Amino acid sequence: MIQAEELRTHMRTYTNLSASELVNIALARKEGVLAANQALTVMTGPRTGRSPKDRFIVRDALTDKTVDWNAINQSINTDRFDALWQRAEAYLNQKECSFVSYLKVGAEETLSLTVKVVTELAWHHLFTHNLFIQPEHPITSDQPNQWSLLCVPGFKTDPARDAVNGDAAVILNFSKRRILICGTFYAGEMKKAMFSVLNFLLPEKEVLPMHCAANVGKDGNTALFFGLSGTGKTTLSADPDRYLIGDDEHGWSADGVFNFEGGCYAKCIDLSQEREPVIWEAIRHGAVLENVILDPVTHVPDYTNSKLTQNTRAAYPREHIPLRVAENKAGQPTAVLFLTCDLYGVLPPVARLTKEQAAYYFLSGYTALVGSTEVGQGTGIKQTFSTCFGAPFFPRPASVYANLLMKRLENSDAEVYLVNTGWTGGVQGQGGNRFSIPTTRAVVTAIVNGDLRHAQYEKLPGFNFDIPKSVQQVDSKVLNPRLSWSDVDAHDHFAKLLMEKFIENFKKFDVSEAVRKAGPEVIS
Repeated sequence: MIQAEELRTHMRTYTNLSASELVNIALARKEGVLAANQALTVMTGPRTGRSPKDRFIVRDALTDKTVDWNAINQSINTDRFDALWQRAEAYLNQKECSFVSYLKVGAEETLSLTVKVVTELAWHHLFTHNLFIQPEHPITSDQPNQWSLLCVPGFKTDPARDAVNGDAAVILNFSKRRILICGTFYAGEMKKAMFSVLNFLLPEKEVLPMHCAANVGKDGNTALFFGLSGTGKTTLSADPDRYLIGDDEHGWSADGVFNFEGGCYAKCIDLSQEREPVIWEAIRHGAVLENVILDPVTHVPDYTNSKLTQNTRAAYPREHIPLRVAENKAGQPTAVLFLTCDLYGVLPPVARLTKEQAAYYFLSGYTALVGSTEVGQGTGIKQTFSTCFGAPFFPRPASVYANLLMKRLENSDAEVYLVNTGWTGGVQGQGGNRFSIPTTRAVVTAIVNGDLRHAQYEKLPGFNFDIPKSVQQVDSKVLNPRLSWSDVDAHDHFAKLLMEKFIENFKKFDVSEAVRKAGPEVIS
């Protein structure tokens, strides 16, 4: 075990340290403190979420015609990147120590990537130790096609010199297989950067990369949970009665589903032991708590405190989940859930989608931004259309991923459901109520158990998808959203408004007529 005094004589590089060693070093360097549950608790400063305006991709011969260049996928040239990389390395070489590990992303051996992670901080290294996959056999620095991730939050960029937008940058270089993260302490940038790498590479191998959680029932049935942060992806997939694969990033190949990660990154705001026992118990020694306020005396986490951010987080390894799929992968899914948080309260708690409707709602990615996952997002809840339920992470044109989704659905027995974890009976903030977690869990249970495959359905006018007439343990009055409103005219107004928003947003996509017609149709 490395003691605090040794830090003054042990210089340079610590390689492949254990979680306990990283915790001890982080405490010795005062990077964080232990909570009462023994999780390492850290603060990320002013950047408490991702910085999408500071994310860039190197534009070169490899990416010029393959990346969908836009406000999300911003370009930077090779020379600027190389100069920044050299300055970042020079900055790190002046520090008392650095941390290196050789890890993996992708649980499917034939599709996995090795990555050399170099960080300035011990707690950042603990984060990747938890979120990336520990290799079964030692990885060396000369591994072919190895990626390098360099994270130096203390190194600030200069917009005038570096052709970036601020004092932080997240830059992906696909040709050189390098990722540079500087100027931000928010650890989630590291996992999402590697996610973006796989999102670029895997479609060429006919694999659909997905921003989704996945779990497996005791009967062997696999379920996928798509959704943005705060819509219930992690909470609903952490089911005490099912085996977890992962909570956020997966690939879907002709052989089945596999996790990209080796851990989970759960939102902690309003975390409850009663409602979310799996996550609650996973936050213990070895886990990292980000921006969670502790009681000054007892160090008990106050998960209700959003003083710093709504985007409080816990990063822990899959080993902290008792019920997990040991192989970190499974067979073809039988159920695919699109989790949407509807602020208008006009979407049903569950609807069954055709293949074409699945493509339509996958491309639309309608939901709400719940909490400040991104810098500058604010504290309120806002509507959004996030393509593929993860627009910030997909470098290629959206049609690439939608076509792969349809291909995978054609070659599986999976049924697709739209699940509203948002509001019902009225608009958010104007009389509506958010669906309770028990209600949504009952809907999810009916889906993953196969009950809804055999349910009776009716067509919901306007949206034109099928809604069940009954779901066990769910009040039948909420299954048809129009019946849950006391003011039917108000419901019809907001339903029409949402349909029009869908139609307007979808104009940007070049898709088949069958997919386009699968969307809402405004009833005059």
